[in-house]
Amino acid sequence: MKEKPDGSHLAELWQGRMPFYPKSRPDLLRRFVLDALKVWDDVEAGHRAVNTYRMEERVALIKAPTLVLAGTDDPFSYPA
Repeated sequence: MKEKPDGSHLAELWQGRMPFYPKSRPDLLRRFVLDALKVWDDVEAGHRAVNTYRMEERVALIKAPTLVLAGTDDPFSYPA
């Protein structure tokens, strides 16, 4: 995202992420925005890294009893 002199890029970041956060938890969205500002030059790098990591190829390497949690309301982290 490109910075704009009037700061509207900050509102665009907030509004663009709103659909991914519960309406009752603006604190979570605020935390994302604060984190995004820390890595502004490549704010999407973390998303790209997670998207390219092939968990299904590595899950068989887990040898210890493991509790797996998933955000079932998140269509990206739990699509099916």
